Amino acid sequence: MIEQPKNVPLPGGKYRLVDDYQYTWKHVDGVTYRMTIKSGFVNDGATVHRLFWTLSGLTPDGLLRAGALIHDCVLKHTGRMPSTIMEKQVNGEWVPCTLQLTKLQADQLFRQILVESENKKWHIVLCYYAVRAYTYIRGYSW
Repeated sequence: MIEQPKNVPLPGGKYRLVDDYQYTWKHVDGVTYRMTIKSGFVNDGATVHRLFWTLSGLTPDGLLRAGALIHDCVLKHTGRMPSTIMEKQVNGEWVPCTLQLTKLQADQLFRQILVESENKKWHIVLCYYAVRAYTYIRGYSW
């Protein structure tokens, strides 16, 4: 299970990241990447309507935090991840790099993190399709 980021709530349903947060994964291009989000980053958390909190047990600050944080960061950068955040592994060393993620890749990364966070399978499916619909409805185009 991956460690969840530490957030503090802010007014208006936002959260501020307390400590730097790193996530490492193997991308579809076969390269291992590491994203570091610096403390102070303001994010929405998981956008879960209050009605679903009771029905599903999902909350914006539960096991969805890591996936929501990474997804929010990717959306903030419209998929163009800068070298100040991204590194790739080359011959066992971490090297700053840039990375272009599509909306679909960002949403798939969100799902992957939910799996690694040991969410219930039906929560993963529900959240993945909700985030796919959200990015489509919000018109994120890059």
